[in-house]
Amino acid sequence: MSKFSETRLLKQVLLRAPSCVASSQSDVTRQWRELGYSSAPDLEAATIEHDALVSAIATTGAEIIMAEENFDLSLDAIYVRDTALPVPTGIILARMGKDARSPEPESLVALFEKLSISLAGTIQAPGTLEGGDCLWIDPQTLLIGRTWRTNQSGIDQVRAIVGPDINVCAFDMPNHKGPDDVFHLMSVLSPISETLVVGYPPLMPVALVEFLQSRGMEILPVPATEFETMGCNILALGNNRVVMLQGNPLTAQLLLTRGIDINEIAGDHISHPGEGGPTCLTLPLLRG
Repeated sequence: MSKFSETRLLKQVLLRAPSCVASSQSDVTRQWRELGYSSAPDLEAATIEHDALVSAIATTGAEIIMAEENFDLSLDAIYVRDTALPVPTGIILARMGKDARSPEPESLVALFEKLSISLAGTIQAPGTLEGGDCLWIDPQTLLIGRTWRTNQSGIDQVRAIVGPDINVCAFDMPNHKGPDDVFHLMSVLSPISETLVVGYPPLMPVALVEFLQSRGMEILPVPATEFETMGCNILALGNNRVVMLQGNPLTAQLLLTRGIDINEIAGDHISHPGEGGPTCLTLPLLRG
């Protein structure tokens, strides 16, 4: 089976631990305001939370690949999803919409080579593309959000790289909190299975809702009270199993009523300060 899915069984995934980009709490203290975080993460607590995420993923039997230490990168580098986009011909290196994150994609080139993952292309200026704006709805259909982090040039370059066999569907996302905020397509949408997604309809473009409905997909609506706590940001492990953040009981209950097995993790230090949940913290490389 194809790996180009957000919901099939997770077989290989890339993560980067907080301790690989911050050698001490002073590194965190120095960076968090400049990066626009809501608070300063505690490095020790962040490491414990990240370990719990790794343990939750490990229950699938997936191969977990950890990126190497690189203290030239910012704290944002733990959100590895944004750095690259797996496509049929290999992997596309992103070009980050946030200047502080610009070194991240290139930092993974050697690792991809080691894993024998071909470089399908690299997004070039003036294009921008972040992986949080991209998701595979099926092996032939790639959805991309046009946001402050991903522009039309970046989308056009993806289309040119993947070719006519892949249907790239772009959607204009709302301005929401403006250009300094972290707001991706996957901020409002997480596929759970081939027929089920969790979403936040008030911030979903009408065209996106119509598209999902045309595919016969059910949208489980995240309550407004749980949007800010990233109830929408859910990592599908495959076989109706997911990882989501603690503190979203209403969303969890919606999933439980659909027979979804939930593994909840804390995100007070790896997720909430930088607004990056389980999907942001992981770059799935192979599903099947």
